[in-house]
Amino acid sequence: EEVVDSGGITFEMRQAGVTSTGKVDPVILLLAGVVKFNTTLKNLTLGVGVNDEGAVSVATSLRENKTLEHFDVSGNNTIDAQGVQDIASAIRSHPKLQTVKIEGTTSLPISQLRGTQGGEASLNMGHWNLGVLSAHAMGTLLE
Repeated sequence: EEVVDSGGITFEMRQAGVTSTGKVDPVILLLAGVVKFNTTLKNLTLGVGVNDEGAVSVATSLRENKTLEHFDVSGNNTIDAQGVQDIASAIRSHPKLQTVKIEGTTSLPISQLRGTQGGEASLNMGHWNLGVLSAHAMGTLLE
């Protein structure tokens, strides 16, 4: 499903034929290749199909992409700490990415975690309801 809005292009993948064989979904490989060189995509939601091996492909594309602003991989129950670390390491130096959602309903504010937003020197995370994987991503972003 692709939706065009005034802020650029949004792509959401919520359903796919995903196998649990441990192999990378070919759709994820294709999308990672597109995201790598895309200059108009602003919002990317990969709600299914990303496992740890797919996270490596996604992370590689995020290292090259310079325009993505919001990234969501929540809904993938096959990513563990290593996959999250690969993705978080890639977005740590992304020039435009503002939020990432790893799990649940809370998007992590990347600029605040980096300390580049200015203003407040502290974060109140009491209402964020973070899970273990989101906390792991935060740890990688704060390194």
